[in-house]
Amino acid sequence: MKTSTLRSKPLVVFVLLAVILAGGLLSPGAPGASASTPLNVKLTNVLDKQFTVTWTTAVGEVGSVRWGTSVGSQPNTASDGRGTSYSGRTHHVTITGLAASTAYYFVIVSGGNTYDNSGTPYTATTTATPASPPSPDSITALVNRQSGSGATDAVVYAVVRNTNGSGSDGAAGRLSGYIQSGVVFIDLKSARTTAGAPFDYSDGDTVDISAEGGADGTASQSVVLASPRPDPLVTLTLVTVVTPTPTATSVPSTPTSTPMPTLPGVRAQVVISPSLQTIPLGTGARVDLMIQNVGGLFGGEVHISFDPSKVQVVDPVTMQPTNTIQAGNIFQGKTFSTYKNTADNTVGRVSYAVALYGMNTEPFTGTATLASMTLKAIGVGSSTIAFTSVPSASSGVLLSDKQGAQIPADTQEGRINTHNLGHSQGKVSLQGRGNHSGPTVAAVGVSLVITDSNGVYALTDIVSGTYAITITMPGYLKAWRSDMPVMPGRRSVLPDVTLLGGDATGDGAINILDLSLIGGVFGLCSGNSGWDSKGDINGDICVNILDASLAGGNFGRVAPGPWPGQPTIP
Repeated sequence: MKTSTLRSKPLVVFVLLAVILAGGLLSPGAPGASASTPLNVKLTNVLDKQFTVTWTTAVGEVGSVRWGTSVGSQPNTASDGRGTSYSGRTHHVTITGLAASTAYYFVIVSGGNTYDNSGTPYTATTTATPASPPSPDSITALVNRQSGSGATDAVVYAVVRNTNGSGSDGAAGRLSGYIQSGVVFIDLKSARTTAGAPFDYSDGDTVDISAEGGADGTASQSVVLASPRPDPLVTLTLVTVVTPTPTATSVPSTPTSTPMPTLPGVRAQVVISPSLQTIPLGTGARVDLMIQNVGGLFGGEVHISFDPSKVQVVDPVTMQPTNTIQAGNIFQGKTFSTYKNTADNTVGRVSYAVALYGMNTEPFTGTATLASMTLKAIGVGSSTIAFTSVPSASSGVLLSDKQGAQIPADTQEGRINTHNLGHSQGKVSLQGRGNHSGPTVAAVGVSLVITDSNGVYALTDIVSGTYAITITMPGYLKAWRSDMPVMPGRRSVLPDVTLLGGDATGDGAINILDLSLIGGVFGLCSGNSGWDSKGDINGDICVNILDASLAGGNFGRVAPGPWPGQPTIP
């Protein structure tokens, strides 16, 4: 995993459970192996009133979790946060409305089959309620396919580790979230230690971020927290790993530690890694020049071109333009000489050449980083990071063994996309409901339906400006405001809002017409003759005193409903 430097605030993660194996993985336990069998089962987001179960399947399936408070009975069902009918290879189910410090038992339903951990339901124990709930501290992660489009069927994980020697020891449990329009927001302040206490983090601690993207592959990156924190915190590009078929002898069966062994019959590769990154103006991206599957490497020479109107080479600490790049780990611990190390931000060219020396110096075999550089976005657009021809190396790459013979190698270029877009997020609660999915958020010419059961929404890739935003839900008074700020490469956070229930007629006012409608179908449930869903304000499939109380308590109110507080840009 690559490591970049970014900002922090106190951090926290959660993993309290029983029946878990090392690392927070749960054993599936199944009626029989099939395409629907849950793989990579994880327990995340364990708080005082909720926990999340994630897993993957070999094919797209509809998944859910049945849960309860006893080993022998799991009568309640929770669906994927992306919708009850969502079918994918990744699954993210959050169980909410729980009691603090309580053990819960659950089984996984995948593709119509029930997986019960080999006859003993999984167990998750909620944490105690904190005396003073922390304020949110969300990070943003963008996840792209290799084509550059935003990922859809993907789940992102974040784990905080103490790497600065202060605060909480060790690592926190996993946090998770699912992708919406290629972006995910994860609240670091929700993290907990394995004992259930808030995980105390600060600048210098590390966040390990990974993504599971189903058929699109996986990705991971480590980020060292530092102030100020860019937004998005990280951009991941999903990669599908394909193991080459050896053409000569078989690959050794005994795993070898770094350096990685070469695969017989497979040519060496010099690649730009990651192959695709997307960053906002003013932020930097680390780019590694990787040499993969090389045998007997004694020296390497590379020449790179980039668009200097879009990006420039900068010092990774000061973020100021520089004329050199950083040595990689490929010759770490060996004696070597650097023959070329230049970065020209005027023409957009990087040249780097290094070679070992010494009669007893052994060549390098395996996969490692030749050099690294940090590219900062200075203009909107896209820059190819390509190997460019020079007289000494026509392909832009020249690898040598100890006898001065050229080592054949293939190359793979990369690309950095830059933008001046921003994001905005918020949270909606529906009065009288435990599941807050369903409202429609409209702003900037975009209309989206909230699928998250906690009511969290995100508007992404918005050109900077100030916009009006409206949130609506049948049976509730709409809420709106005209001061949603968007800044390039930043994330604005709107105040939480609660939609008030009782507008059964949908005319923007709660009055005698709404009470009459509710009274006319009072006592009826879905399927009864005369049933009218408009009277079911709280969505429990029946019209009863709960719906009447919502309308009665808000009698006389008119739209828009209250939306107090001011937007912030962390």
